[in-house]
Amino acid sequence: MSNHALVFILTRSFSILGAQAVVGSGNLLIMIEAQLTYVAKAINKCQREGYKSMVVKQEPVDSFMKYTDDYFARTVYTTDCNSWYKGGPGNKVGIRTLWPGSSQHHVLALKEPRWEDYDYVRLPNYKHTMGWLGDGHIPAELDPAFYYTEIRAGYKETLML
Repeated sequence: MSNHALVFILTRSFSILGAQAVVGSGNLLIMIEAQLTYVAKAINKCQREGYKSMVVKQEPVDSFMKYTDDYFARTVYTTDCNSWYKGGPGNKVGIRTLWPGSSQHHVLALKEPRWEDYDYVRLPNYKHTMGWLGDGHIPAELDPAFYYTEIRAGYKETLML
């Protein structure tokens, strides 16, 4: 099993600073923050849209591994030396620890998740894909007078007393 196959198999979990997720140079803290923000967006999507799980599709994983290999092929990380970056003696595997780019590149890449790269399983109580719309009301509508104070405040400002 290749290193990236594990990402495809793990469900209901997120990894921070996992494979291809640390930086060779740059700011690691902003990368951790970007990864946690990405996880929060994914959890929010699942809660809002009624998914019990999301699993990355194999094609984007394979494509990302190719991108990574192509990126590192033109860097100093793939020169002829033994390195733990390259899987130790023999260097038979690609670099699977470092992000293929700068820390700022990492933050930008994770800013807008590519939801189309995932397969989803919906919760059984979501009867259709528009279930995320709820029952047609928002919490403020539970109290019909919630906006009266705001309206009165605006009205008082316009009075010529």
